Amino acid sequence: MKYKFEIDNSALNGFEIPAEPGFGTVKAPLMLSADLTKSQPTPEVVHINKTENLSLDPFCSTLHYGQSIFEGMKAYRTTKGEAVVFRAREGMARFARSAELMKMLDLDVDFLFDCLMTYLREVKDCIPTTPGHALYLRPLLFANDPMIKVKSGDMYKFLIMSSPVGDYFATAKSKTKVLVSDQYVRALPGGTGEAKTAANYAQSLPALNYAQSLGYQQVIYVDAMTRLFIEELGGMNFFWVEDGVLCTPPLTGTILHGITRKTILEIANDIGIETSERKIAVKELRDKVQSGKISEVFASGTAAVMNPLDEIGIQVDGEEITTLSFDEFPMMDRLKTILLATQRGESEFSDRYLTKI
Repeated sequence: MKYKFEIDNSALNGFEIPAEPGFGTVKAPLMLSADLTKSQPTPEVVHINKTENLSLDPFCSTLHYGQSIFEGMKAYRTTKGEAVVFRAREGMARFARSAELMKMLDLDVDFLFDCLMTYLREVKDCIPTTPGHALYLRPLLFANDPMIKVKSGDMYKFLIMSSPVGDYFATAKSKTKVLVSDQYVRALPGGTGEAKTAANYAQSLPALNYAQSLGYQQVIYVDAMTRLFIEELGGMNFFWVEDGVLCTPPLTGTILHGITRKTILEIANDIGIETSERKIAVKELRDKVQSGKISEVFASGTAAVMNPLDEIGIQVDGEEITTLSFDEFPMMDRLKTILLATQRGESEFSDRYLTKI
């Protein structure tokens, strides 16, 4: 189906990017919006205009039943001043996959990619020039049926909004501390664990609040069936280095298919680092850290990119918390240096992963 864009970019006038934007609080002045339906998942008109509040029917089905998905991507300035976006098509393909998993719409990835790139051409002046900063992109799709009834929606609102951002952990006053506890799980086999749906993040909040009450910043979740094996953090994939091998849990349907995760594995393989996707039990992690076989652990995601996990608290079988501490992250630092250089357009991988705006 042929569609058209209706654009009013006057809201860009006078917008200035704060020197320290934080994360997710500064609104770019433009957003993209379109109304989609199951019978017409590609609309006739897509709007790009001022970022403003939505008007929702109180019967809006998403408010009651949570049929909502989102995506996260980043656009950067290269050292040459070019505006680029990192793995954009893959991000929109994952968005379409989330919609499929949540039984929402059969979305055309070419349409989604066109919407994203058209939007980015309008907001490219909102991409920060400060090194380490970026324009965080947030596509969103939610059911918009004015009906209180448990069913897959027929009407949907599609949005793309964005936010100039700095370091995700810039406000952290200390090293990154995470808790792994067998009291909490995030996703069940056969469920929606690999979808970027609002429900997955909502159900992670009790565990996060519990961890924060103990002085931790994030949670590492275990599998739901045995509560023995590590899966991922609330919003990031988990990595460890064991005898020089870069390891991460396999994608089994309960773990998000992280695009940063995938990139790290690809770069590692290309530069000669051995990688392994395998399960690791919590107690195995504890024992191998204490014996020195596991030397570093870190997490990856679009928002945080790559972040060392300086301290892991392990709480299993009702025992007191065992603390594992890490001081050096040589493999993570090497890979992160390459990844950040790639996003700045400075590495051999830049042409592979960046799309010019």
